[in-house]
Amino acid sequence: MIVIRPRFWRPVHVFWVVVIGGSCLSPVVFQAGAFPELAGLGVLAVMTVMVWLGTRAARLEITATEVRPRHGWSPGPIGKKVAVRSEIRSIHYRVRQVTFRGADGQPLMEISDMWTLGDMVKAAEALQVPLYDDREEGLLKARELSEGRLVYDPASGPRAAISRKQR
Repeated sequence: MIVIRPRFWRPVHVFWVVVIGGSCLSPVVFQAGAFPELAGLGVLAVMTVMVWLGTRAARLEITATEVRPRHGWSPGPIGKKVAVRSEIRSIHYRVRQVTFRGADGQPLMEISDMWTLGDMVKAAEALQVPLYDDREEGLLKARELSEGRLVYDPASGPRAAISRKQR
């Protein structure tokens, strides 16, 4: 069995760590009292442990017969919770979800976007199926493409990354 865990440090997590960390640590900078400093550090530590435990419980299990996401405290699968490994023909990394598709192009399983593109490359390598990135990153948010860019091909391996200007 192959287990793929989501990465803890994603860009969206770094943003929220800066925002929440700044608000929790502001008493340390602006006040000299001992209680606000300890309270801010305590809140920051508790929130960090809660996020770590929530993402630590999540994993994508690839067995000899099926692919099964386990989400723990995080948002669960959007659709079906298990896909038969032999039926999966491609993986599509979309804006808000990752879909495992069959031979007819219909989704067999949809999971949340907590896994990074690198995590999905590992899954595509284990399943020996192509991986497509169906996102186009804009100035403020990503949007869906009609046809994704091939990120991993089982015959030739990972493809070179294309810069945003070339997309």
